[in-house]
Amino acid sequence: FKISSSDLIFDCLTLPVSTSQESAMETLKAIRIISNEFNLNTTLGISNVSYGLPRRKSINKSFLIMALNNGLTMPIVNPLDKDLIEAIKAADIILGRDPNSQYYLSSYTSVDNENNNGSTDQKKFLTLFPKTLAEKCFDAVIKGKKEELKELIYQVIEDYEEPFSIVEEALAPAMWEVGKKYEKGIYFLPHLLLAAETFQAGFEILAEKSPVKKDLSKGTVALATVEGDIHDIGKNIVSVMLKNNGYTVHDLGKDVKKEEILNFLVNNKVDILGLSALMTTTMDKMKETIDYLRNHGQKIRIIVGGAVVNEEFAKQIKADGYGKDAYAAVKLVDRLLNIKRGVSQSE
Repeated sequence: FKISSSDLIFDCLTLPVSTSQESAMETLKAIRIISNEFNLNTTLGISNVSYGLPRRKSINKSFLIMALNNGLTMPIVNPLDKDLIEAIKAADIILGRDPNSQYYLSSYTSVDNENNNGSTDQKKFLTLFPKTLAEKCFDAVIKGKKEELKELIYQVIEDYEEPFSIVEEALAPAMWEVGKKYEKGIYFLPHLLLAAETFQAGFEILAEKSPVKKDLSKGTVALATVEGDIHDIGKNIVSVMLKNNGYTVHDLGKDVKKEEILNFLVNNKVDILGLSALMTTTMDKMKETIDYLRNHGQKIRIIVGGAVVNEEFAKQIKADGYGKDAYAAVKLVDRLLNIKRGVSQSE
């Protein structure tokens, strides 16, 4: 019949478990087969499953989640049922159907409103003054539009006498703005990561297509998750943020022994060392590492961070600073290096 497979929708039906308890599992099996073996869309009236039973919402929600996990693509639910709608949005993230959590975030944050605020008259007025190339680059980073930024960077390379100036003019300020939004709870972790990836994509084109300035780096930072701790997501985010703010970063990895850290510092020029720990059982390794480095003559400034670490603990183990998150870590590194170089601090 020349019908596109994308236009085919199969309703697997379900009977109330109050009268046919085994039918729900058969429905899930059918959804799974149609989804996995034929890659076709399925729909289902979720509430049928709970007919004749008390507290139907709980049953409906559980069945919905199970059906989504088995491949259901078009659930039929009450759009006014907040719990079910939230379950669908959350499941779409977990199942990889919502790239970068964009739909989920737009539902629960003020980002879209903030990016699109202003009256109609104001917007008409602003269109009379087209955005500069730098402003377009700034917006692309803020909104995490990677492909758009790539195209803009190629234009920068063509139009600018010194293409790398766009980093200080637009890209770095955009990352600071993203950091501020994250700090205020306007942006969330996916926003932060997407903006960082966008920045990095643009920066890589600049590095490849335009001569790199040797003095571009603001300083060198080494990062490590302490011995016994295998968590590194937070450290990795700090690494990206530091790179995107002009620092050279050496990531020593996770579960790093104090001897390995000392060996690296002895053989490399590093301005700041960042130590991370996520588990209470590895917090003592931070103190042990700092004491070990000091006893071996290392006067490098050391900062610490991680879910189990706080300002008080940082002072107890004689660290030079504490960063509660990636944005705070960048600000801390800036401040410490300015102090080291004799630059006065206004903050």
